[in-house]
Amino acid sequence: MPSIFEKIDKIRPLYDAVYKFVLFICKLLLVVDIAITSMSVAGRYISFIPDPAWSEEVVLSCMAYMAVLSAALAIRRGAHIRMTALDSYLPKKLVKSLDILADVAVLVLAVIMLTVGWTYASGIGSKGTYAWSIPFLDVSAGSVSRCCDDHFRDRSTVQSYQKLLCKGGEVVWM
Repeated sequence: MPSIFEKIDKIRPLYDAVYKFVLFICKLLLVVDIAITSMSVAGRYISFIPDPAWSEEVVLSCMAYMAVLSAALAIRRGAHIRMTALDSYLPKKLVKSLDILADVAVLVLAVIMLTVGWTYASGIGSKGTYAWSIPFLDVSAGSVSRCCDDHFRDRSTVQSYQKLLCKGGEVVWM
């Protein structure tokens, strides 16, 4: 069984590259969000700075994309919100098995959300567009989140199995 994990660990550079790219996109969205908000607020009080009418839509769109992408990044690092207050009082094997159960439950939820979300996104796309829409970037924040969430969730689940099945339980990369 550990030979499977060795094969999976060979694609580590791909996971690292995707993680760094998504992190860069999150940083870029944050900078754009701050810049547009600053210009909009300054435009309200300083007469020679324009206050664009589209600023609220763009800021909200950037914020939505940034939120879902950064949530997907938190899954890889294990920094997402979870209940760990009782972990020190429970046996180690029980904690590991509960972690695996949680990963499997989230993976099942991700598959359900992917199928239901795809159906919803396919149907809503024919009804019109959002106030701020770029033709080549007409992708919902939910679909981007599901893609990144599934990508990083799969790796997190593999690491949980690796901890449980391998002697020593050492995570090769995270």
